[in-house]
Amino acid sequence: FVRAAESTAGIPTAIWRGFLAVLAPFAPFVADELWHRLHGWEDWQPARSIHLQSWPSYEPDLARDIVVTLGVQIDGKTRAEVTIAVDESEDTVRTAVLALPDVQRWTQEKAIRKFIYVPGRIVNIVTGPT
Repeated sequence: FVRAAESTAGIPTAIWRGFLAVLAPFAPFVADELWHRLHGWEDWQPARSIHLQSWPSYEPDLARDIVVTLGVQIDGKTRAEVTIAVDESEDTVRTAVLALPDVQRWTQEKAIRKFIYVPGRIVNIVTGPT
């Protein structure tokens, strides 16, 4: 068996503890065994269980998306995708979408009646005859 000093394999102990806490609901017995080995406890005691530990904290800013891939619908059918920054303006998104070859193919010789952009969700283009 692996001893406490070897169990982290170069991973900082604080990160390993957080990983085991997140792993516990999915693999309860393995996580509890690794928790006991991390601390070097030879005997198992319920009071030392990983399931009694608090959930690790996180930084919401690091968990937020920076870029997003949006589906581009033309007349109700998905025809393309565009990857943009989450905080892009509608004008920038419109320029990027209309420059896509697939969008140009489906909108050539048609007038764009509406350009609907739902930030972070979808782009919808409604066309009509010229």
